[in-house]
Amino acid sequence: MTGLSTATDQGRSDSRLFGQLHLDLFRLLAGPATRVFYADLLEHLETEVFSWSAGAVPQGDVIAALREFVDRRGRGVPLEEEAGTDGGSAPDSRAHIAYRRLIETGWLIEHRDRYRKVVDFDGYARIVLQLLLDIKAGRTRSFGGEVLGVLSNLEAALGDPRSRSEGIRNAARAARSFVNHLRSVASAMRTIEQQVSGTTELALMFQRFFEDFVAQHLVEDYKRLHTDANPFRFSVRIVETSEQILGNALILDTLGDGYVAEGRAADILDARAVIEDELRSVMRVFDAFEQHMQLIDAVNRRIEGRVRNTVRHMDRIGDARTEDIVAAMVAVGRAAVTTLPGGPLPLLLDAPPLGPAHLFQNARRRSPPERRPIRRSAPDPAFLAFQEALQAYRERMDVTPAKARAYLDRALDGRKEARASELPLATLDDFVVFERLAVLPWLGDGDLTSQYTIQQLPGPQFCNDWLSCADFIVTRRVGAQADG
Repeated sequence: MTGLSTATDQGRSDSRLFGQLHLDLFRLLAGPATRVFYADLLEHLETEVFSWSAGAVPQGDVIAALREFVDRRGRGVPLEEEAGTDGGSAPDSRAHIAYRRLIETGWLIEHRDRYRKVVDFDGYARIVLQLLLDIKAGRTRSFGGEVLGVLSNLEAALGDPRSRSEGIRNAARAARSFVNHLRSVASAMRTIEQQVSGTTELALMFQRFFEDFVAQHLVEDYKRLHTDANPFRFSVRIVETSEQILGNALILDTLGDGYVAEGRAADILDARAVIEDELRSVMRVFDAFEQHMQLIDAVNRRIEGRVRNTVRHMDRIGDARTEDIVAAMVAVGRAAVTTLPGGPLPLLLDAPPLGPAHLFQNARRRSPPERRPIRRSAPDPAFLAFQEALQAYRERMDVTPAKARAYLDRALDGRKEARASELPLATLDDFVVFERLAVLPWLGDGDLTSQYTIQQLPGPQFCNDWLSCADFIVTRRVGAQADG
């Protein structure tokens, strides 16, 4: 049974692209005269015909939509020649030709709903089409959303491994999507670098730099990776969470049970191997982030350097009139004459195009800076007075063990104990120390606890003009002596 199933799967894989796509799926977009038409037609079907339908669409409605599109956009498209048929030029026959091509190449599939035919996109073909439409619309994924999605999935799997085991796979998928987007940014920037480097016309160079590079990649993608809200700030937590899951055998077993129960693995051993591989792939992505950023930064520096050097030497390029010289040489080469006329030609220069102004010149050396004495301005007396007053205030408000001991010795005056109402509160300094008696055991290094104890008393609170607090008794410990 297993061998038969394996053979069946192998046969299906051989007859499908990537195991799932129709072999002729991309042939529809390969015809030199019809590929743009069919690309627009697929977009029309997806956005106008199938997007709002809850299920399959009746065949008649699909053909009617094709007829309208062919009549509006496909009058000059040779559909009959590519299909190898001669069905006439009427919109109805041309719509049937387009319909058959969509069915034959696997984009559309037919079903039968009782007595009528219905049509829908092939499931995997729809995924491919959606990806192509995203590329056309320039819809890029959110860096922050993808990275935060990785972290959220990992934390969900760690918090509830039995029912949220799918979070491991989602995290690995989001991590791959994130690194693929980084690669696409680097690849697109390298392509623009080649275009900018190979451009000799200044206007076209600046157009590619500002429209293709700055607007599309530098602002939207590159700048996003260099902001305070850089999504990579979550990378440490992602790696730590992955290591925490990998280091906990109990969590791995629980996640493995979830993989087996949900059909993502055959047994617990296979499940653990898959989970460990997915977690390590997440860690590899975020460990290699700096390498991707270094490559992107290098391409960015080269592009900006190329444009910066062009701007710096633009006046020399304009003086050389290189384009006029090239145009003159091309005109001479195309002239059907064996001898050149005498006298100056209108396109050539009267003077040689090269000279001292057009040769390389070393950068001028800057003169050393002039030595000047450093003058220090006298401090403001008002500011100094403020600093002294601030320091005095801090010293007065800072209750040290020595201040507290002096206050208690003066308050007890040879007695063993005293209630809160008997403690002196005549000055602000007395109030500051009195207020800190509640934290006497933690004052300084706790040395005063060997000499005094504070006991809270039940009943009414102690109140006076300064404050209201719980009543208490200060007691001198036996053997403790007052400071002389």
